[in-house]
Amino acid sequence: MMARYEANEPLPPGLADVVVESTSAVLAEAQAAGRVIVAGLATSQRRAVTAFLDARLRRLAVAAGEVAAAVGDGDVAALRRHLHRFEVLTSALWTVQLELSAQTLPPPSPRSTARVLVAR
Repeated sequence: MMARYEANEPLPPGLADVVVESTSAVLAEAQAAGRVIVAGLATSQRRAVTAFLDARLRRLAVAAGEVAAAVGDGDVAALRRHLHRFEVLTSALWTVQLELSAQTLPPPSPRSTARVLVAR
C-alpha cells in the first residue's frame, strides 16, 4: 500500500487507524505467543527467557509508536522507514519465538503423526 505514495503526497484518510490497529494486533499476538512459550519452559528458565522476550517486545512496542507518530505526522518517508524497522523487529522476534517453542515442545511421535495424516 505504501509503495503507491510519494514522499510529499498526503496519506489517505483512515490510514492512521489501520496502521495503529495492525501494529497493535502484531504486538498482542507476539505477547500472547511469548506467554505460551514461557509457560512451557522449566521453572529455572522462565525468568531469563521472560526478560529476554520482554526486552524484544519493548523494542517492538517502541517501533510501533514510531510508526504511529510518522503516520500521524503524515510523513511518508519516515513511515516507510519505521514500518520497515517494525517488520524487521517482528520477524526477528518471531524467529526467536519459533526457536524457543521448538525447544520447549516435545516432538510429535511418529505414531501420533501417522494417525493425524490418516484421519484427514
